[in-house]
Amino acid sequence: MFSRRHPKPVFKKIADAVWPRMGWKRTFRYANYRLGRLTASTHSLAGGFATGAAISFLPLPGTHILQAVFISYIFRFNKSSAFLGTAAGNPWTFAFMWYLSYQAGEMFIHFFDDRKLHAMPPMSDMSAFWDVLLEHPLMLLLPWTVGGYICAAITWPFFYWMFYGMISNARAARLKLKLSRARKTALDITEPKEPIETKDPKS
Repeated sequence: MFSRRHPKPVFKKIADAVWPRMGWKRTFRYANYRLGRLTASTHSLAGGFATGAAISFLPLPGTHILQAVFISYIFRFNKSSAFLGTAAGNPWTFAFMWYLSYQAGEMFIHFFDDRKLHAMPPMSDMSAFWDVLLEHPLMLLLPWTVGGYICAAITWPFFYWMFYGMISNARAARLKLKLSRARKTALDITEPKEPIETKDPKS
């Protein structure tokens, strides 16, 4: 019903995702404004956002939303914020997050087992990455998955308090703005207005 008259091209959508048209500063200000309008509790929203962001350390991006929503359902976090939190995993951050996950998983597995694992190929060489994933899926996915959950558990508190502070500040700013508007409206109503002088037609 409210669809665009001229659909935005795919390359334009990708470009806006990488670099927003309104700029990062205005984008963050708008996101901060939207956070203040959410109705769930601050704890529930922050827990959902943190879960979605932390789950991005795991492999297989297609499962991030499902896992984040499922975990949020168990712990009674806001599922919509969990969905949005998975945006922390994106082309700008995946290489760094997945490298940390694999290294953490490799160290953890080597602590209990000395078997040699297949080194993760560089993300820049996608052909080599897929060759290793298809030929040795367990040797690559096992440390990656184990390390992903380790990194998610370690970083979840950081994400939680970061989003908790952002949401609290956004709501405080929104409340301050509403009080300021209400005070101004009250002053306009109660403040006596000067009578308008009218000229006597006989003078």
